[in-house]
Amino acid sequence: MGGWRVGGAVSLKRGQALALIGALGIRGLTTVQLLDGACPRSFAFYIARVLGLRRRYGYVLVLDNLPVHKLGGLQQVLA
Repeated sequence: MGGWRVGGAVSLKRGQALALIGALGIRGLTTVQLLDGACPRSFAFYIARVLGLRRRYGYVLVLDNLPVHKLGGLQQVLA
């Protein structure tokens, strides 16, 4: 049943910010982490300390235009 508008007020208060990040490989999802808050430092930690330890020759890392993907020093960590 569709086509009906919601006729009530909606609270704009949100809960705690969490970020879910993971790597997708040919065998499925790996190195999944739930990070407290959407903090750029958490992303840098994940790349350097979690994903970086599992990197192998031939792996491809895809980053888009998300601001956290443009952190200063991130390319040096990945090199």
